[in-house]
Amino acid sequence: MFPTAVCASEVSNDQSSFNQFINLTPEERVILKKEVGLTDAEIDMTEVDILKRLISEGAKKIGGGIRGFQITDKKEMIETQDLTRSDIMIGAVGYTVGSDRTGYKKLYLYGNFEWLTFPTWYLTDKMTIGYPSTTKFFLPTSSGYITGHENRLCDKVNSFDAWVCQTSYTPADYAYGNVGISATYDISIGRPYMKGMIGQYVYVDEKESGTANLIINYGHRKGGVGAPSVDVYPTIGLTVSPSVVTDVLPYYTQVSW
Repeated sequence: MFPTAVCASEVSNDQSSFNQFINLTPEERVILKKEVGLTDAEIDMTEVDILKRLISEGAKKIGGGIRGFQITDKKEMIETQDLTRSDIMIGAVGYTVGSDRTGYKKLYLYGNFEWLTFPTWYLTDKMTIGYPSTTKFFLPTSSGYITGHENRLCDKVNSFDAWVCQTSYTPADYAYGNVGISATYDISIGRPYMKGMIGQYVYVDEKESGTANLIINYGHRKGGVGAPSVDVYPTIGLTVSPSVVTDVLPYYTQVSW
């Protein structure tokens, strides 16, 4: 197992939302569908500021997907101790974007989640993006820190309320073997509507190409203290570790670059 490092989070408040697609112009929606390659559901489930940035970066979808769904006010508690896709929606999309480094391709790896039921526990959850070491992806750095990262948690009390969001630009864990990144989410009691995202830019030599699995894992803490722990496996990358106090729900997809 590769070692991981834990970094302090840099947090800011904003009012961004997954579904404020009214802020997109008709022309932008056309670009996102015809040039980027997204579906209507993927557009509506992705934050508007990220969509606009993808357009400006000349992004092309290279794999993954996000399904649409409809939430009503009748949400129930999780009936079992194991997470299922009836409890939480998870999606992941990979993109190529315009590179700012000569000789390297640049990719943007994105994952998101939305709770469809009320969580049984309000502790600290974690989401990971993992990929095999054979991809030869590497993370951008500056002054000894990982850069190109963003994670966001949004919550609200009622379905009709505005989303209140916190954004961090510092990952919770990363693997020295360049096989993934993670983010933590402090689940607030009394604010049962929750969704979030994790995004990371990576680079790879322009001579490299291939297809690999991208694995998103959501870990829900159901006891104890602290955040869920992570493990690293060369074939699947960084992942949340299941345990008696952590339920894990994976999402597998493929990206080609």
